[in-house]
Amino acid sequence: MSKAFTRESDDAPETPLVRPATVLPPGVKNLLTPGGALQLRQELEQLTAEEAALRAATNASDETSKRRQQALAARALQIQRTLQTAVITGPPTMADDVVRFGATVRVRERSGETTTYRMVG
Repeated sequence: MSKAFTRESDDAPETPLVRPATVLPPGVKNLLTPGGALQLRQELEQLTAEEAALRAATNASDETSKRRQQALAARALQIQRTLQTAVITGPPTMADDVVRFGATVRVRERSGETTTYRMVG
């Protein structure tokens, strides 16, 4: 394509989309179940491996690969921040009438059908 048909802004490097570190209000704990923390750690390992493979296999001038690497790095950073501030908590130790984080709740409908829910973030 002729340079006459491109915008100057097309030559500018693109900035990756960065998600906010957290949307929790100040003072609120970042609660995670052990299973949720494990899933985040596995995703982080996968992202790190994919980013390293991209870095090793691609040309330094390949814009698509650069953008993908930036997106992977941004997501990895978000997961790292989440894990650094996380408070890992399992299900409540006592069965009581209060539903809280990590609890498993069974709801019986009028029809007699029972549905099970697990309270997670």
